[in-house]
Amino acid sequence: VRESEWHRLFRMVDGKPVETSQEWAEVCFVPNWVGHKKHGPTHRHVAIREPLEQQALCGMEDQFALPLPTMGLGALRYKVTDIVTNREVPADELIWWYRDRCGKSEQAHSIIKSDLAGGKLPSGLFGANAAWWQIMILAFNLNAAMKRQVLG
Repeated sequence: VRESEWHRLFRMVDGKPVETSQEWAEVCFVPNWVGHKKHGPTHRHVAIREPLEQQALCGMEDQFALPLPTMGLGALRYKVTDIVTNREVPADELIWWYRDRCGKSEQAHSIIKSDLAGGKLPSGLFGANAAWWQIMILAFNLNAAMKRQVLG
């Protein structure tokens, strides 16, 4: 990605845009498994980079290893993440939507595991456990539907 294709990411605070240290860019990338199909799904890649607060010391760049993807641009090093989506919305809106929904799946798993007894299956038999799991998922979906329809 060329340097000119990176855009600054803004956060809305009290209705006003506030500049962050992060930047985003659309990345043209087609994985092999999609490239073999004529009518394969279309995915969009949005890369996000954030400058690392502490840069590597001179002469120690090779020893600078982090448990996250990084990229170097001259003396600067960036932490890089990617969002893969099929949504057609502006990239900055997509990034904030993605971050806002963080944690919702963990809440759903907690409800399934604790409230609906999905954490402990009743039997050692596959068929009985499968039936139990389907009933539990049905109860979870019915509960969610009732909350949306009745409670608004």
